[in-house]
Amino acid sequence: MLQDGETLSSFMLESLQASITRRRDQRQFIERGLKSAVKARRTGRYVSADDVVKQLAVRLRKVRAKSRG
Repeated sequence: MLQDGETLSSFMLESLQASITRRRDQRQFIERGLKSAVKARRTGRYVSADDVVKQLAVRLRKVRAKSRG
């Protein structure tokens, strides 16, 4: 399903680049999580899931407030 003016080659290249980016981002996400787990075990300092969700909700409200004007 090519868009107007798009070639099969350009579609394939774009798809490949997106896949590479997604895999890199996933790898970096996992690496950060593993480092965080090691640090938490070492320091004994953990953040509860409830606190994380609350912090994310605050961030989301701020972003939504900014986008409204």
